Amino acid sequence: MSEIYYGLAAPDDGAAGVPAVWRPGATDGIFFPLPALTGGFLLPECRDQFRRYAAMTTKPHLRRYAEAMAGLTPDSRVEPGGGGGCTSGHVR
Repeated sequence: MSEIYYGLAAPDDGAAGVPAVWRPGATDGIFFPLPALTGGFLLPECRDQFRRYAAMTTKPHLRRYAEAMAGLTPDSRVEPGGGGGCTSGHVR
């Protein structure tokens, strides 16, 4: 896998923060490079998906999460060790 495309960086449970903390190990001379990560793929559709979910869920904690995700932008800060996820994504 050399490229990962994702819609929204999910600070709580995704992988967009991995590059900041990536420390590859060398086992038997094998090195696994970090794939290229591209965020914002289908961003409007991803945000709309979270808006629709927030509008239909009956669980307040999930509504808050979905509303927060719908409000994220491609420039939203992702803490190291935090994440980024594939809301709608493509891996190549």
